[in-house]
Order: sequence, then C-alpha cells, then structure tokens
Amino acid sequence: MKRKIRAGLIMILCISVAFAFGVLPQKAYAGLDTDTYTFTDGVGVWVNATAGETIDKVVRTPDSGGQGPAYVATIEEDEGPYGMGWSFKICPYSVGTCTFKALDDNGKTIGTVKVIVKQEAVDELFKWDNVMNARFPYGDKYLIIGDESRWEGTEYDLTIDGDSYSGTVDSTGKVPLDKIYPFRTIVTGKIWNNVDPNRSSTYEFSTDPEFALTCYCNVDVRATAKQKNKKKVKIYAKDVHIGDVIKVTYAGTTYTKKVTQTFTDQTLTYTVMMKKKMKNKKWIKFKVTNKFKQEIYYCKTKMVRWDTNNWYDPED
Repeated sequence: MKRKIRAGLIMILCISVAFAFGVLPQKAYAGLDTDTYTFTDGVGVWVNATAGETIDKVVRTPDSGGQGPAYVATIEEDEGPYGMGWSFKICPYSVGTCTFKALDDNGKTIGTVKVIVKQEAVDELFKWDNVMNARFPYGDKYLIIGDESRWEGTEYDLTIDGDSYSGTVDSTGKVPLDKIYPFRTIVTGKIWNNVDPNRSSTYEFSTDPEFALTCYCNVDVRATAKQKNKKKVKIYAKDVHIGDVIKVTYAGTTYTKKVTQTFTDQTLTYTVMMKKKMKNKKWIKFKVTNKFKQEIYYCKTKMVRWDTNNWYDPED
C-alpha cells in the first residue's frame, strides 16, 4: 500500500516538473497579440508580434489561391500601429473563414489567427470600392464605378439628369454616357454584384444631394512670368474641355481664352501678352466657366518668384 502511495506521489511530482519545464504539451503559439478576429466592416486590422518575435512570412489555410476570405496586405517592421516590433495587416475580401500562421525566419510558428469575414464587411467593401472611389468627371462622356478590377462584373441601373443607363462594367469600371452633363449633376440608382456568392452585394445611391454621387471637375490654372519680358505670361490650364472659357484678370484688365479641344488629364498651355508688366505680390485672378455658363474654377492669388504655383499668404 505504501509502495502504491509512494508511486503516486512520484507520478504527481513528475507531472509537476513536466509542467514547470514545458515537457508536456502547452497552449502553443502565444507570440501574437490576438488569436481570432471577426470582420464586420471593411477596415483592415493589424496583428502584432509579442516578445520581440520576427515575422518572416504569413501563411493562410486553407489557401484556395487569390485573396480568399481575407489576405495579408503587408508585413512591416517598426511601422505597425504601435511603432515597434513586427506587424502584419489582414484585410477582408469575401465571406468565409480562414487561418493565418505567422512564421519567423527559421520557419518556426510564432502564432496563428483565425479570421472570420461577415457579409457586413463585404457590403462595406463593395460600398467603399465602388462608391467612394467612383468618379463622375465633368467634360467626359463616362462615369467610372469601382476600384479597377476588384469588382469586375458589377451591374448598374442608374439615372443621370433624367437619362437612364443600365449594363455591366468591365475591369475599367467605365459606364459610357450619351453626352456631357453639367457640373454638379447628380447620379441616382443602384449597383450590384453577384458574380461570386461570397462577394455578393448591392448598393443604392442616395437621392439626397448631399450624399448622391455628384459630377466634379479637376480644373486648375497657373501663370508664370519667368521670361525676361514680364508682359509675356504663360498660362497652364489643367483638365479643361471644349466650350470652357478661361479668364485671367490682372491690373484691371481681363484676358479671355476659349477652349476648342478637350484636355482630360492634360494641360492646355498658351501665352498672354499683358498690357502691364507682371510684378510679384500683385493680385491675379483666374476664372473658368463651362459651356453651360457654370463657374467651375475660381482663384485669386499673388505671384511669388514670378509664378502663381508658389505658396504665398495673400494677407501679407
């Protein structure tokens, strides 16, 4: 009997020693600050290594190729949210579950993170990729929906100034339009994508002008008089279109230029011969109106070092 008790005590002691020295299996991979994360929105999350671990690569399982339910956007050292150690950023992509395993440069597992992506996250991704990145530029016969090819196959049913447009976008995201619309024209309607059941979402544009997709322009005008003849001023007008009118006013005189061709993402350059010599710190005004007689650009500034592109406080 005493022998059995003694054997039992020895066994208990051995187990205690094993726990103390890590012989028995313990909870593995505690080198990351989280072991599970559920996406309910489209914002990526940073996972940080602890105890000075170095992250060499991150492996996803199951790995079906592509971006899967989620993907690692980047692995960084000393550039994580806390400015120290190693971190990697996980971004959601489609509804589903997967696991990420972080490895050090010796192939040792630092830690694992189970990731669950909910439909709400995919809906938000669809909204941000397609709506917040949408472009309805003034002067062009197209509307761009989406962020390149991430949502290729998105269908649309839209109304623009009373005109209806429906179809499917390709990898460019372009919706061809029948005509050029006035500045601040509003787009309403809806877009949807159900090509992949794990990335199926719908978004309806707001009818409230404050939130609806609105036509915008990217016009900018610059003047420089760096030539020896200070009456000779070069004008640069970016992103202007046929029918636009550029007016440059200096020393009480206005110089008018009508645009006769389209300069989408390009710059129209021309020269104005002023009646008076240009001087630094003197006011110069630019105004651009479109063919609908709408003002699409206005700027009042001063020349600094013979160029309006240099920053200058107009109050000085």
